[in-house]
Amino acid sequence: ILLVKEVIHRSEKKNGRYRWAALSDGSEKSLLSLHVITKIINREKDELVIITVEDGKINTESVLAQV
Repeated sequence: ILLVKEVIHRSEKKNGRYRWAALSDGSEKSLLSLHVITKIINREKDELVIITVEDGKINTESVLAQV
């Protein structure tokens, strides 16, 4: 997992939200990373963008079910 955070505190942001992005290839390790990210973010305020690659080996529905 690689986390990059802005220096701006949440209270200084206009909408009080952070935007998070996660990459997933559908592997067990990437799904575990998604699970960890969902524990870290504020699900009421923050936005999570999940980036996947359409590939016959990736079950995107399974990835989305992890969130």
